[in-house]
Amino acid sequence: MEKGITKASDGIKGMSWTVVGQTYVPKLLSNDAFIWDAVLPADTFVPPHIHPTQDEWISVLAGELEVEFLGDVHKAGPGDTVRMPKGEAHAIFNRSGAEAHCIFGVAPARKLFDLFIELDGVTDPEELVRLSALHEVDFLPPPADARCGNGPDRHLARQIPASDRPAGEAGRHMRTACRESGPEGENAI
Repeated sequence: MEKGITKASDGIKGMSWTVVGQTYVPKLLSNDAFIWDAVLPADTFVPPHIHPTQDEWISVLAGELEVEFLGDVHKAGPGDTVRMPKGEAHAIFNRSGAEAHCIFGVAPARKLFDLFIELDGVTDPEELVRLSALHEVDFLPPPADARCGNGPDRHLARQIPASDRPAGEAGRHMRTACRESGPEGENAI
């Protein structure tokens, strides 16, 4: 890690990424840890996944999140810290109807910083899953009651049947899709 200050409005070397409809701004990177600022618009989420080599945490600054551990739902608000041990499946949802602002971190850093560089602007679920697997993040099927609203991640809410998934390594991971329904633009699962 380099000594110094990363200003509130800046990311490391001016970087910022859009990942699953959320804005991530890297604040600290070393071999031991990676920390980023995140803005999660209403109705966005990170599908269920596992970090087999990293512990992860979220400190909520503003707004509310729901974090699911295999169906066990926990709500977190301003000042709360969510702890997600390595190897434990988790998903992160902003179902509050308002933007959430958080600080995320992982330890050790491993390949997550490089993954976010690769995922910046990726909207294809299959590509997101493929790239993530190459960087030590394994996606799982979304929960049956996942909802993604009309945000940029709306294509991540509904599971594609196993018969439509490719064989081999790519088939191990869940590809997801979303379809619009209803006059309010709600998405059917």
